[in-house]
Amino acid sequence: NPNVLISSDPELHLKNFKPLPSVHDEVDACMECGFCERVCPSKDLSLTPRQRIAALREMEIQGDASKLEEQFRYKGDETCATDGMCSTVCPVQIDTGKMIKKLRKKKRSDGAKFIASLISKNQALFESASRIGLSVYHFLLKLEINPLPLLPGKLPKPAKRTYLTNSPKSDKKVVYYKSCMQRIFSEDSEAHTSLDLSLESLAIKAGYELLTLNKPGNCCGLPYSSKGFEDVATNSQKSVRSQLLELSENGKWPIIVDNSPCTQQLNDDETSSLKIIDSVEWLEKDVLPHLNIIKKESTLYLHESCSSKKMKLDHHFKKLGEALTDHLISSKSISCCGFAGDKGIHQPELNASALSSLKETMGENCEQGISNSRTCEIGLSWHSDKSFVHIAQKLDQNSSSK
Repeated sequence: NPNVLISSDPELHLKNFKPLPSVHDEVDACMECGFCERVCPSKDLSLTPRQRIAALREMEIQGDASKLEEQFRYKGDETCATDGMCSTVCPVQIDTGKMIKKLRKKKRSDGAKFIASLISKNQALFESASRIGLSVYHFLLKLEINPLPLLPGKLPKPAKRTYLTNSPKSDKKVVYYKSCMQRIFSEDSEAHTSLDLSLESLAIKAGYELLTLNKPGNCCGLPYSSKGFEDVATNSQKSVRSQLLELSENGKWPIIVDNSPCTQQLNDDETSSLKIIDSVEWLEKDVLPHLNIIKKESTLYLHESCSSKKMKLDHHFKKLGEALTDHLISSKSISCCGFAGDKGIHQPELNASALSSLKETMGENCEQGISNSRTCEIGLSWHSDKSFVHIAQKLDQNSSSK
């Protein structure tokens, strides 16, 4: 190959550059090294972050790239979990998911924005409709009619309305924000108390008074943000933060959130005076020291959600897991479960591909799994044929107060 090792061309260093046209501010610094590929949940299904960026650059080079654009709709957009795990291993912290969300925003019509805004303003009605839909779904299953045959497992039953009234008055207070996912979906296993009751029980064991924001219609905004409805998401966030500010007495009391993606979403305002922490961090730092573990599981599988990893909750998770079992299993090969909100329902193949190694990793002797995201737990249960619950439920079940 001429000019590869030795060249007589004094201007060779100025020639044959790989074209890297500008496609988006979020990703233009990408050098296509591929470090991001190993943590992407769609890597074995469609495209990786590097490939998404390369495809957009190729479309920019070609100009008229209608065929590529049609293929990119599914491979580049619809199967992107927008989890941002790519930024955690990228040398320049590029978050391809942020770019995809901004591209989605550009595509949203005025009609779609109106519908998203209407749902957000009537969130309580939407949650009620979702629970009714789940009831109808399970009624049809009893008649041996499966309305969602492409799903690898059953959707959970609708959540029951619960009231947290047992927490006594205390000088130690914590505000509890119950996510909409917990208000819609029930637990996979009837052997476990609902998550909100488990958190209330743990707060009592540790001597805390639990101040609860369990008002139907509150949403952190993540479902809207991930679909490109940024303005709707911002308004939802502001509404929730305003209520949390009042309940926490202007940030005097810490706020715990029961769903890690919601924790991350509510924490993206660095100027806020609210101290919002994930329930996992609170349980490990402030609750576990006040507990006696009365039962240890033989084996547990620990799944850290992608939002937990980005918030660096791994050491809190590990300490809680090690308190519950002497044999804690986790998988470094599964960086994200790929359920991605509701994509596990609309694009179940993404969840299936991301968790293709789950059964092998868990092994035959592991019967239970723990996590801190309700949607992750649904997909994990489907693809392991084992029960997955929030770590707080298992901690409450296996502990007493000191």
